[in-house]
Amino acid sequence: MAVVTPDAERSFYLDYADGSQRWETFIADEFLTHLRATLPVAGTAETTLLAGVSMGGHGTCLIGLRYPDRFRAVAAMEPAVMPALDFADVPSENLEFQGADVLAERYGSPPDAYWNANNPARIAGENAGAIIDSGIRIYLEVGDEDFLRLNDGTEFLHRALLDAGIKHEYRLVLGGNHVGRTLAPRFDDVLGFMARALENPGPDPVVEQILDMRRRSR
Repeated sequence: MAVVTPDAERSFYLDYADGSQRWETFIADEFLTHLRATLPVAGTAETTLLAGVSMGGHGTCLIGLRYPDRFRAVAAMEPAVMPALDFADVPSENLEFQGADVLAERYGSPPDAYWNANNPARIAGENAGAIIDSGIRIYLEVGDEDFLRLNDGTEFLHRALLDAGIKHEYRLVLGGNHVGRTLAPRFDDVLGFMARALENPGPDPVVEQILDMRRRSR
């Protein structure tokens, strides 16, 4: 087993609109190919896991939902995702930690079109068929006291996955913040999910029940 943690600075693991940085392409294509060629690993999607926290959680959702056939499972903890499908609908308070200059650097100015195209919630809906067919396991986790308000966006993504019929695990940690003493046991939960994903490729029975109830109500 190999655990690799690339440092993408403050890129959110995006391919920038102006082409100056290509983190999504690097991780999904070049990096995976390099690792499988140089490290003693199985080198298949069935044994490849992707996980991240905060900005890394955004990258995990972006890349995992866009390329579901390349990973066995993805786990996003406190992912920096927004509670809207369209940039114009994102509440201003949810964008405060990024800043207009940073958004423009990543998404262009105005950022709307490129942001929309790279929004994990929108990708989930547009790529739902491939995600479902791949059998990828998905884990979302966030604290309800996240000081960056990332619980808003994570809840939105959770509901977008449900609406698209995409199986996943979602955990809202009461009293959990973006940092602090609650993080250590939550990391253990993420590792437990990864272990289950490798040992048992079957769906989570609780999630299956929820999805079945939603399908029956339509």
